[in-house]
Amino acid sequence: MLIAENALSNNSYDQDLARLVHSLMGATSVTQLSQIKVFHAKYPNEAHANYLLADAMAANGQELMAIPFAQKAVHTGKFHPDYAALLITIYTQFFFLEQIDQLLPLVLATGKSSAAQDQAIGNYFSKLGRPESAVPYLKRAYATHVEPIAKRGAIGLVVTCLRDSGQNDEARALLQELLAGEDTRAEALSDLAQIARSDDVPAIEEQIESLLEEKDADVSLTPQRLEILHLQLGNLKEKKGQHDAAFENWRTSRSFVNRTYNAIATERGIKDTKAFYKPDLFDRTAPYASLDASLVFVMGMPRSGTTLTAQILSAHPDGASAGELARLAAEANVFMSRYHVAGGVKQLLLDAESGEIAARTDEFIKLAKLVAGKPAAKIVDKTPTQFLSAGYIHLIFPNAKFINVERHPADVFISTYQNNFQRSFEFAFDQKDFAHFFLQRHEILKHWRRLFPDNILDVSYEALTRNPEEQVRRILDFLELDWDPACLKFFERSSTVRTFSRDQVRSAINTKSVARWRNYEKHLSPLFESLEKAGYSYTETVV
Repeated sequence: MLIAENALSNNSYDQDLARLVHSLMGATSVTQLSQIKVFHAKYPNEAHANYLLADAMAANGQELMAIPFAQKAVHTGKFHPDYAALLITIYTQFFFLEQIDQLLPLVLATGKSSAAQDQAIGNYFSKLGRPESAVPYLKRAYATHVEPIAKRGAIGLVVTCLRDSGQNDEARALLQELLAGEDTRAEALSDLAQIARSDDVPAIEEQIESLLEEKDADVSLTPQRLEILHLQLGNLKEKKGQHDAAFENWRTSRSFVNRTYNAIATERGIKDTKAFYKPDLFDRTAPYASLDASLVFVMGMPRSGTTLTAQILSAHPDGASAGELARLAAEANVFMSRYHVAGGVKQLLLDAESGEIAARTDEFIKLAKLVAGKPAAKIVDKTPTQFLSAGYIHLIFPNAKFINVERHPADVFISTYQNNFQRSFEFAFDQKDFAHFFLQRHEILKHWRRLFPDNILDVSYEALTRNPEEQVRRILDFLELDWDPACLKFFERSSTVRTFSRDQVRSAINTKSVARWRNYEKHLSPLFESLEKAGYSYTETVV
């Protein structure tokens, strides 16, 4: 009887699954999620039902809520590669890398794999700062992916990992192979331009210009490809000293970006943050905070010198780099939305008393140590925009130190404008948007300096490059570390750098990038007018 009932149940499940799959065709993602929720409610213990629900939730921006269902799919589905790929991808997105560290041996023990799983594992190793471990998985994903878009994503990650580990020659060789493919030619040229040797510049420049001449006839040249080609053509023009041509190409590139910067939302976010984080909040939560004093957060505008500063500190015998950990920034947003409401602080204290803050801090310390890869007195997180979440960090880690790197705003703008930043950095594509965000950053920094001034050290990028030993000694004193000359020889270490600064920080500290903006001054009127209108002067902020 039991066997018959199970057979009937399985038959019913298969029929319902077939009907569900058919109904999902052509439906919007919201409708799909609604239909899958109904299916899951009927079969809550089926691995595939949990996978479908987690996948649909992730597609609708509910990744954190999807985790329990993805976990259930993986464990009840005997570590099916596609289920594991989804869970690892979500974990990686939110930097739950310590969770992957525990999961991965179980996944690999099955001996099963898929292109999606290999790519997810490769991306995890990349985020962990182990590109040499990532490359074999990503190459296998590229070889087994069927969809062209997926293949491009995998090979793009391979190139990124090779560059992160300083293997530019191998990256160049791989990219040369991709030039022949219509679906990979534009991306390959763009990547080649970024790691071009001086004698390669003319040939790559000619190829990009030739390809752009075909834009009206070549349907493969999508707006996104035109964006990256003009961007890198501008960078090649700059290398030749053709600054006007460089800026015009960058401007053309940015015209293909659908900018979504919301100044009102940014101001509201800063205002709410200032209203929430006040001295009495820190006083009331202090009994539940971690006393750990190992964490150092290097923050600043993207391209302001945060990577350089982090590399200097990581070269100290008592220092280690944890790269850019997005965990606390994501937690800070959820924290604000949960507790910045009527009665929120009361609930926060109840949750803290039950151990929630302790759990958060313990998990982050585990993550930081995992990524750092070695015991260290100081672990450095260099997420530039951590200044937005500094209040949250100080609340849970009151002994953490912040190094705020300042750099001339025009130099920062040029450096962001010429790099292919993620769309989440909406301010990076327009001068007025950039100026607005830059000024809002200084508003929130003033607030943090009033609340915990002894935990923040301001460092001028210009001063650091002109007088490196003096400034590095100043930083080490702030962190209560002894002077060590290794800090000035950070470029001699074999290290992984996962930012646009990967090539610059592999040489000694220099002033080559100071005042680059003067080459583009006549193009920067909107930026300077916005800053001057707000009464901002950079010289007043230089330490």
